[in-house]
Amino acid sequence: MNTRKLGGLGVLALLLIVGGSMAFGQQNREQETRQNRERQTREQQESRLVRVAPNEAMTAIAEVCSKTRRQCDQCFVYCLTQLTDDHQGHATDDQQARATDNQQGHAMAARLCADCVVCCQACATLCDRQSPCAASMLECCAISCDKCAEACEAIEDDKHMAECAKMCRDCAKQCRDAAEQATR
Repeated sequence: MNTRKLGGLGVLALLLIVGGSMAFGQQNREQETRQNRERQTREQQESRLVRVAPNEAMTAIAEVCSKTRRQCDQCFVYCLTQLTDDHQGHATDDQQARATDNQQGHAMAARLCADCVVCCQACATLCDRQSPCAASMLECCAISCDKCAEACEAIEDDKHMAECAKMCRDCAKQCRDAAEQATR
């Protein structure tokens, strides 16, 4: 009887070992499957990241964005001075209406110049770093520059505004070209 009990315990132990091994094997397969899915997800996400353009191109566009940032910063200050200066004096009704339109134009241009300063700075930083996010920021910068240029162009016969508009248009074009190159 003792041998039967020992034999039964041996069989039971063997079953536990085999069952445990099967359960352990199942856990390993599940873990491998989960790891494979995570790896595939990571690879898909990495494949969606945009490749950056060659180093020289990114450095050049960073410089363009930095120059545009400086120009927009100066334009922002100029717009503020236009808003605070009293140009009306003894103006006619027509001149006062034009001055009010210019003030509204300068107010909008100041806001968009401030936005453009931030976008150009961020874009220059990401391009300098060769960031995989640079292409998205290049698109954002191009949009911001276009909006700023529109606001500056709306104020006619003002050389400061015309200079800012031209620089923003140039920057927007170069940003779009660089973004296109980066996504190829």
